[in-house]
Amino acid sequence: MPKYTYSYWPRNSDNAIILTSTDEAFQFATHLYNNTARLSDLQLSHRHTLAKFEKLRPLTEDNLLPLLKVCYEIQFYRECLEEVMRLKAHQNDYLRTIKDVSM
Repeated sequence: MPKYTYSYWPRNSDNAIILTSTDEAFQFATHLYNNTARLSDLQLSHRHTLAKFEKLRPLTEDNLLPLLKVCYEIQFYRECLEEVMRLKAHQNDYLRTIKDVSM
């Protein structure tokens, strides 16, 4: 059973989706793979997080924990985007198989 729906998924003050684990990233991907607008929102959040990472660099003793937190966010967004691509590829393979069988 899903933990959240797309509409009720936790978000931060920038309205970006909050992913806290790989499982959540994979679950969230199932809400996105066939919705281009939602996927664009996730890609935008990923880009904003990458920009946050660049602002925090270089690594110092003062920004170690914020930098680590941003690194986790980047990882979870990347995993979610990769899962979306995997789901799309799987769906395309399935549709090709159905088309081949029906011919």
